[in-house]
Amino acid sequence: MPVLHLDTAKNWRGGQNQVYLMTQGLKAQDITSYFAVPQGAYSVDKFGEVGEVFTYKTWGLPHFFQARKIAAFAKEKKITLIDAHSSHAHSLALAIKKWYPEVHIVVHRRVDNKPRMNFFSRRKYLSRNISQFIAISHAIKKVLVGVGVEEEKISVACSAVRETQIRPEEKQRARELLRKRLNLSPETVVLSCAAAFTLQKGQWVLLEALKILTERMDLPNWHCVFAGDGELLDEMKRFSHALALDNKVTFLGFINKVPELLMASDVFVLPSINEGLGTIILDAIFAGNAVVASEVGGIPEMIKNDETGLLAPVEDERSLAHQLSLVILDSELRSRLASQARSHACSAFSLEAMVAGNLAIYRKIDPSL
Repeated sequence: MPVLHLDTAKNWRGGQNQVYLMTQGLKAQDITSYFAVPQGAYSVDKFGEVGEVFTYKTWGLPHFFQARKIAAFAKEKKITLIDAHSSHAHSLALAIKKWYPEVHIVVHRRVDNKPRMNFFSRRKYLSRNISQFIAISHAIKKVLVGVGVEEEKISVACSAVRETQIRPEEKQRARELLRKRLNLSPETVVLSCAAAFTLQKGQWVLLEALKILTERMDLPNWHCVFAGDGELLDEMKRFSHALALDNKVTFLGFINKVPELLMASDVFVLPSINEGLGTIILDAIFAGNAVVASEVGGIPEMIKNDETGLLAPVEDERSLAHQLSLVILDSELRSRLASQARSHACSAFSLEAMVAGNLAIYRKIDPSL
């Protein structure tokens, strides 16, 4: 039976990758996936590997026009359930239901920021036309309950990434290639941060922490590599230069081969200001990294402090610098954290569990699936 996955983003980030991985798993369970995405979206080709893609125009058009066309497509394909994968998709799905009242709506909530509950937001989040919310972490469920969504209308199905097995020689080769590329000594401890340059990801906090680390004379040589693009990239480059970090930091910009960077790294850092879950952390864990991250949102569901990684309070550059100094100084600590994190990720964040969890929610709403 078919499900329509509704997305409104033109770029490709963690949420789009989660939809891709989930629908691959659903395909193996004989669930047919359709996709409705904006024209020109990066996801058109990727989602096309899993199912049929319907594209709609976004420029200058209100939801009314988009919803009518998507509803006609859903009726034609006999789609019984729409999964909205973003806040804008949530709004669009409610508009679609006006044209196609028989369809069921589930809303994936992937961010942990509290919605502004004005008149329109209350109608949106408390709508009777939403059959179920799917929160990707327990932290997000708590946020939804806090704005008035009935607890029984919220299910938790944690996101996941594909588990990878990296041979020691592969990691060593990646380490050697990156160090050669950046002209770093073989013993340099490499920190990496792969994330879009937005206010949410908090790269300036990491830069401030790195400045503090430059004042430590007892640390072995280290270097931090940033990967990603976004509205704040140029500003962060200027900030890094102002902090005199030119010799300790490299900005790679957007890269397609993030897994190779993670394999070449010793420590992955995510200084987010808010984070629904942060599945890039799981990618880093499977690449053999020790993780240092903000104690915010769904991150503590993956990273237990001093067990599967190290946590620092949000926007606390001194605490972040302290945690980073521990893993830079102690290779045995890095190994222990990386090993324990992998065991936890394999048991709690498997693709099989994510697919099964989402499918169980779908079938709860529509038993025909």
